[in-house]
Amino acid sequence: GLTTIGIDVPIGRGMFTDERRTQLKRATVAMQQSLLEQQLTLNDLLYEAGQTFINWQEQEAQLVLALEGLRFAELRYQQLVINTDIGERAAIDTVEASAQLFLRQLDVQHRQLNAQNARLAVENYLWDKGTLPLVLETSIQPKAIEMTVPKNLLPDSINHPVLSWYDLKRKDLQLERKLKIEQLKPQLHVNYILLQTPQNLAAFNYSISNYKWGASLYMPILLRKERSSLQMTNLKLENVTFEQDQKQRDLRTKQVQIRNEWNTLSTQAQTAQTIADRYRQLALAERLLFEGGESSLFLINAREISYLSAQGKYIEFLAKTQKAALSEKYVTGALGM
Repeated sequence: GLTTIGIDVPIGRGMFTDERRTQLKRATVAMQQSLLEQQLTLNDLLYEAGQTFINWQEQEAQLVLALEGLRFAELRYQQLVINTDIGERAAIDTVEASAQLFLRQLDVQHRQLNAQNARLAVENYLWDKGTLPLVLETSIQPKAIEMTVPKNLLPDSINHPVLSWYDLKRKDLQLERKLKIEQLKPQLHVNYILLQTPQNLAAFNYSISNYKWGASLYMPILLRKERSSLQMTNLKLENVTFEQDQKQRDLRTKQVQIRNEWNTLSTQAQTAQTIADRYRQLALAERLLFEGGESSLFLINAREISYLSAQGKYIEFLAKTQKAALSEKYVTGALGM
């Protein structure tokens, strides 16, 4: 008998790529996509946590403002009680002052509730090594809210992870397309077989004169399935490219919109600060007049209410500028960098 040793080499389909090699490359791309999806989830989490923290800052600032108004009302009520006892003020003034005091107390209670709930919302994002939830100590307070100026990011500087995800999706489809094109080629195999007797094979006494070679060719006539599959992959590639372009355009539009919003909010915040300062000066002046007996309780309450309202609006605008700056970081992919 004869012993045969040979090789079979594909020259047509499968020479440059095949399903096994394509699947290995696509698995690498899928792993990279998974990492990007984790980054997208992390960016969403950071954005939500940032919004929650800014809300906590705002509610704590509003609480401090409400306590300031309560302190004004308490001092005035105590002074009116003393003045009423010595006959310098009518007793009806203490009734109005006490009503104003109760209103300020209700406002403080409302602000305290909002601040407590905002603190609890922040605690949802605090974990010790990712396993144990953390609780904020009552002595911990957020940094005082202030104007936040966003980075000078150009629309062309958008580097959002979702755009990189589309790049990987297109790369995956390109690998699939390459495999589909390979499947359109004919199956051409060339083989070479060495013929040896068992004695020569055992003695490592080979003779290259005894061999046979051959070739086989297989080619479907219509290739309907392969062509339609390739066409489908081409359509998927075009769709992914369109989606990526549209997503990039949407992000650029959102960035411009957010920057316009921030510009308007910053101007409004400056105006609100000026208004609050003016009302504060009026309230202080009215308080001096009241203490000198030249003003009424109604006027001083009106001045303080105007000041507290204007200062509250100023705090709201500060929080909105911070949220707008955070949103611009989010849409440009700069969040967490």
